[in-house]
Amino acid sequence: MNTTRVSLIIAAILALGSAAACGSDSGSDSEPTASHGVQLPTVSQAVFAERGNEVCRSSSAAIGDKFRAMSTPPKPAELTAAYDNMLKESYKVVGEMLEIGAPKGKERELLDLLVEQYKITADVEKHGQEPFFANEDSDPWAGVTTKFANDFGLTDCHHDG
Repeated sequence: MNTTRVSLIIAAILALGSAAACGSDSGSDSEPTASHGVQLPTVSQAVFAERGNEVCRSSSAAIGDKFRAMSTPPKPAELTAAYDNMLKESYKVVGEMLEIGAPKGKERELLDLLVEQYKITADVEKHGQEPFFANEDSDPWAGVTTKFANDFGLTDCHHDG
């Protein structure tokens, strides 16, 4: 992950975390400004959907390839490799979406969603692979991927969980 991407992710998380912790007395859902610490570039909805869906297809393929390559039953090293790759891809999606920018007028909504994905990934990472694999029917990212599909047209990001 390059330095610019890491800086954007950290700035977005800190800015949104600070805003949530301090509260807001403006009463409006204004888009991010320099005062929030993060300013995303804007792109058209069509460009965002095209590039965002490319990011999701690439990530899904990378994750799926690792899982499909596992033996039956999977060896512990294969599970670890697939788990680590899944986390890496989830963090990578956040960074690549930040690089794309947001559809005009949806900057704050996108930042909120990306922070949500980042926090979910960090939580999955914090708890480790055993609890993650213990519940095969659970998809901690299901809500985020549904929002990507429904709110941003990123249908290639949605998966059933």
